Amino acid sequence: WAEATHRRQVAGADRTQFAPAATLVIWTTPASRSDLLTALEQVQPRQVVLVGVDPQMDGMEAFLARLAGLLKPVLAGDGAVRLSHLAAATAQREVVVRAGLRWLAARGHLRLLDDGDDEIRIGAGSGIASDDLRAEASILQSLLAETAAYRRFFSRAEPASILPGVENHATDER
Repeated sequence: WAEATHRRQVAGADRTQFAPAATLVIWTTPASRSDLLTALEQVQPRQVVLVGVDPQMDGMEAFLARLAGLLKPVLAGDGAVRLSHLAAATAQREVVVRAGLRWLAARGHLRLLDDGDDEIRIGAGSGIASDDLRAEASILQSLLAETAAYRRFFSRAEPASILPGVENHATDER
């Protein structure tokens, strides 16, 4: 399971491509426990290999640069894009991507034309920042901080504390 730029580096599958498999290699540190549990539910692996490389997408500047870059061809086309694909391409939770889209709209870079469950349509923005920009920035920073905190936890935690049903065999004295 590799997302953002890691996907090309290791030829991994992202969350939009999960299929049942005997082994799940978690290359990119998940953005949330919910994302991790969804991956485990969809793949149903017998073995999980934890690598957990930080995708470096939890800073506002890095995240917004990546998101804006992904949206350029969308804006040049019909404006339709899937939220799940943007989340995978930024290694973020969908709620963070939605907040990023709202920030870009408040900044005047785009307009949200249709905001469905997964299918989103965007259009060219006015180029004029709205009064909501500061509030949207605060929300986005808070959500990115939550993701960063989970990634730190994931990178330091024992496998038994992050993977349901996994026993810590290192302390088993049988």
